[in-house]
Amino acid sequence: MLRRPPYEKPNPSFWHRHRHDRLVERWARAVGPGRVTVVVVDDRDRGGLLRTFEALLGLPENPPARSGHR
Repeated sequence: MLRRPPYEKPNPSFWHRHRHDRLVERWARAVGPGRVTVVVVDDRDRGGLLRTFEALLGLPENPPARSGHR
């Protein structure tokens, strides 16, 4: 994937080879399915991942440190 430009477009087989479904299954077997959360990222929403983890941790939406207010 990273050997030749353009680096922003993975090889079409990239996702198939990385088998995220199997990775999630392994974690679920190891720690129990109730202790595994899968987060799907939308590349168009730059703040989505941060907001998702804030919600998972029970943090307030748009906390002052992130919104620029002190």
